[in-house]
Amino acid sequence: VHGIVENRDSGDLRMGTNDDNTFLVIKPSGNVGIGGTTSPASSLEIVKNDQTNGATLSITNSFDGTGWDSGDIVGAINFRADDTSTTEPIRGQIKVFDDTSSGTTYPAYNAMSFSTSNLNTLNERMRLDSSGRLGLGTITPNHLLDVESAGASMRLLNTTSDANTEL
Repeated sequence: VHGIVENRDSGDLRMGTNDDNTFLVIKPSGNVGIGGTTSPASSLEIVKNDQTNGATLSITNSFDGTGWDSGDIVGAINFRADDTSTTEPIRGQIKVFDDTSSGTTYPAYNAMSFSTSNLNTLNERMRLDSSGRLGLGTITPNHLLDVESAGASMRLLNTTSDANTEL
């Protein structure tokens, strides 16, 4: 099997096999399709026809050594605005990091955080720690669900009746 790279009349740059199985396409718009789509609908679209395993996007930290410590970042997804009028271009973030290791050979205790920005400050809003504790408004959840706020309240809504419960 030989590979092909071609620039079609449509302006598409395609890579694939010589039997016209396209596995990568870059559209004139800049949209990129991986895995068989020839018309990606967004900036990056990954397609896989596999009901059992689905399509997977991996973010890999290839560091291979000792010294993983609490706070070391495995990977992150940043949602940015390319706007010079703000001092904080990251408007939202999902991050995976080690939350308790000290000198381990791999990130042994992983937490995940979700952050959003308010004006020019990126703030962590939710954290799932390596013990499975979920914190809202706190970076150190001490209970299975830990909600902290100056006006902490929680609403439980029963959608089958008019009764609501607020804690």
